[in-house]
Amino acid sequence: MQTCSSSDDPDSLPIPCTIVVHDEDRIGRGTIWGFYPGRGHVESEVGLSPGVVVSLSLHVPGAATIILHRALVVWSRPGEFGIQVTHAFSTAKYERTPP
Repeated sequence: MQTCSSSDDPDSLPIPCTIVVHDEDRIGRGTIWGFYPGRGHVESEVGLSPGVVVSLSLHVPGAATIILHRALVVWSRPGEFGIQVTHAFSTAKYERTPP
């Protein structure tokens, strides 16, 4: 699988996110880069291995929070991992972010 990083896609904007690891009591923070339909690249100190299932809440400034209910970690290395979204996403209550 091809990986991407923030420097690989100059049009990609960083989106802060909260990461919840399924089947574990772990929550962490990260930044998703290169978020495309069905996949993305996450920078985070949360150490994950391929095959782990996570949920991500994307905190888009000025917009509703986007929740990815189930994403599969498809590759990982220290400080980053790739995801494949396996279930549809939803949006949380709209909360306007101050400028």
